Amino acid sequence: MAQQRQQQRFDERHAQRQYAVGDMVWVEAKHLTEKVMDRSLCRKLSKKLHGPLPVVERFFSDAQMELAEADRRAPVAYRLKLPPHWRIHDVFAQHRLKPYASGQGTFAARDSPAIPEEMVVDGQREAHVDRILARRVRVVRGKEVEVEWKVRWTGYTNQGP
Repeated sequence: MAQQRQQQRFDERHAQRQYAVGDMVWVEAKHLTEKVMDRSLCRKLSKKLHGPLPVVERFFSDAQMELAEADRRAPVAYRLKLPPHWRIHDVFAQHRLKPYASGQGTFAARDSPAIPEEMVVDGQREAHVDRILARRVRVVRGKEVEVEWKVRWTGYTNQGP
């Protein structure tokens, strides 16, 4: 009896969510590459979820996979419509997505600065320096000299994009 209640509670908390085509979802940031992450902030202060992004397609598991019969009919991965500058694979496993609820933001009234569009010139990513803020010269391994520049990029603020 107690084991059945424990099993039921566990199943309720760990039930796989299913998303329909057109639903909006969040993607967990810890699974994304540095191409997507905001480089102006340290990882600890950056976003934990990216999106919301629309579901474009659903993928179902093979019958050969070791899943319970009920789970074989549930989608295991979803194709999302990503921003073009992300340059990552657009299919995500179900457990890496979180449902989006409109009005979900805790700080909905807070202004979030827009990320400037990525510029591509001759097939190369390009950004423009607005201002040089600092310069540091370092000696590496006793021989090589490295010069590091702290700059403000056009379209970005001091707090990030």
